Amino acid sequence: MKFAIISDIHSDFKSLEKAFREIRKSGYDHFVCLGDIVGYSYHYHKYLDGRDPDACIELVKEYCDISIAGNHDLYWSERLCDYFISAGIPGNWYDLDLTQRLEISEGRFWLYDDEENHPVMEENIKYLRSLPETKIFPCKKFSILFTHFLYPDLTGSTRWFPEEDKDFMPHLKYMNSCKCILGIMGHGHLQGYSVTSGKKLIYNYFGEYQLGKYPQAIIIPAITRGDSLNGYFMLDSDSMKLEAIKLD
Repeated sequence: MKFAIISDIHSDFKSLEKAFREIRKSGYDHFVCLGDIVGYSYHYHKYLDGRDPDACIELVKEYCDISIAGNHDLYWSERLCDYFISAGIPGNWYDLDLTQRLEISEGRFWLYDDEENHPVMEENIKYLRSLPETKIFPCKKFSILFTHFLYPDLTGSTRWFPEEDKDFMPHLKYMNSCKCILGIMGHGHLQGYSVTSGKKLIYNYFGEYQLGKYPQAIIIPAITRGDSLNGYFMLDSDSMKLEAIKLD
């Protein structure tokens, strides 16, 4: 099967449209969105032109048969992720003022205080609220775990990011508990992609890569324009070949 996989759109309809045009030409069996459909700030995303959260959501709703929640989607739909709930974050989190949230988070969580206030239609807020945090997809001989980020913070709601191969071990163990060989996620806004089996962390620029038939965690590039070059991801589950394709 051929999977077209996108992530971290951040309301960038200009880039999303371009990716959709290219993906439709190449063809796919399943279209996957790994979250952060909406939400952006000048600090992280630089280019503010061509941003339209509702248009992005409508396109994802129309074409993606698999879509999961990212941390920005949770923020805009005022929903607590499972990790926050297990950590004892109060249920009225979104009613607290910034000072209160700063005190509770102690620098650990994203607070979105620099987020552009770009309204989203209520029906699309409901869609964001309905998105699952994970999706396990069974292929012929193995299964794929789709998430926005790494276990236990599967939605990427904390400010932590992996720096070496051992940082992926909890996620690889979680994949094993889910009986999944591949774990594919976004969130990192990488200039290309990364692959690790827990023994070696490989960062590659855009291009093709032959996967082995053993557990591997993969981070894909972002759709949004920003500090890093953006792109999308294609996976052939039969040949185990992936390709990260540059947009700009």
